[in-house]
Amino acid sequence: MLVHAGLAVHFIFALWYLRYGIWIRVTPEEAKKRIKDVGGPHNLIQFLTVWILFLQAYFYAISTVNDLINISFVQALLDYVFAALVFPCSIFVTVMFWTLVRIDPKAIFEGNLNDVLPSWFNHSVHTMPAISAVLEVLSYPHVYPSSMSGITTLQIFAATYITCCFYSNTLSGTWAYPFLNKLSMPKRTLFFAASHLVLAIFYHCGNLINYIVWGLLFS
Repeated sequence: MLVHAGLAVHFIFALWYLRYGIWIRVTPEEAKKRIKDVGGPHNLIQFLTVWILFLQAYFYAISTVNDLINISFVQALLDYVFAALVFPCSIFVTVMFWTLVRIDPKAIFEGNLNDVLPSWFNHSVHTMPAISAVLEVLSYPHVYPSSMSGITTLQIFAATYITCCFYSNTLSGTWAYPFLNKLSMPKRTLFFAASHLVLAIFYHCGNLINYIVWGLLFS
């Protein structure tokens, strides 16, 4: 319960800080710069990190409550959501973010990211997702769904996000992530397709870790 409660507080605070904290104690000029850099607080939803923060905040908050009341069908739903979405998406966000930043610091954000997000907070939203997912699978056993069901749900989630990216692009004429603006349509399509494959691999990694630690495996 303490693990779930601590993680719930962490990700709820992360969402609060993204929505309000980065605008506190800044001059009007700095606020205008930040609005220009990220498109304003309301446009943060175009970033995958924010989707995963919402997903994790809800997951760990509901898990905390269910640790107290222990309703079986709620636990079954939590197991499904963790297997199909929380674990693979959390690992994906952390691995993809730090890989792209390592290749090109401006791949994710054209300006200086530390000017908008403090270094400690950057780790809390881009490193903690993977740490929390691994901590969860090591701390609690989860009953995985069939691979067909789990991966289908995962791919629908990914396709929904990509559709939102395309919709945002039609409205603004630009992509949320600068590196996507530099790719041709074929290369951009290949990147999205490869992302689906990587997510499926991370799904199976979670299933395997769950089996190694808890002896629970569904193929």
